[in-house]
Amino acid sequence: HVNYITFQNLGNSFNHSIKRGVCDKDSHLNWTDIHIGGVFVKTEITSLLSGEGSNTLHKSLFFGSGKQVLDMYARSIHDAPHTSSDMLTKGVVRGESKALYRGLVKIKAGAPHSEGYQKEDVLILDERAEANSIPELEIDNNEVKCTHGATVGNVNEEGIFYLMSRGLSREDAVRKIVEGFLFNVIDSISVEEVRNEVINTIGEKYDKVL
Repeated sequence: HVNYITFQNLGNSFNHSIKRGVCDKDSHLNWTDIHIGGVFVKTEITSLLSGEGSNTLHKSLFFGSGKQVLDMYARSIHDAPHTSSDMLTKGVVRGESKALYRGLVKIKAGAPHSEGYQKEDVLILDERAEANSIPELEIDNNEVKCTHGATVGNVNEEGIFYLMSRGLSREDAVRKIVEGFLFNVIDSISVEEVRNEVINTIGEKYDKVL
């Protein structure tokens, strides 16, 4: 059972990372991938489920601002029976930042009774910010369960109105919505020190004047 946590908060730099894991019989591989810093970020994570009963959980979070560019690719390749993968990505873009997410769940012919899931949700906070999502499924046998989905949108005005009616300013209301939006990824970070550092860093970045 392996937990692998990446927390990238580099400054004025280009970041390119490739991470790959191979899961043998009944093993568990949990990725937590967080990208907040960097000018240009390109990251790739691959899980190869080569042993029966193995599984992987991939949770990622990104927060783009200014003129940041983020290009993220995650894939789970099922190559044995009774394997499972779950990929969840949450992201926020503001300023003139741009984000591209590509996800792939591939279930090979020799991996019956496997399950794959992927979901990405992105909040766009400014008109100049952009986000695109390309989820993919490749299924080579019929005895599987697979789903995928993606949402890209702005902060819900009804939610803002509700919080403002409780006494919050518009800025504080949006911030609370963003915090709640990212909560299930942040809360899943198993190391408390890292979890607190992520919360503080996102707060500082959110408050930063673009």
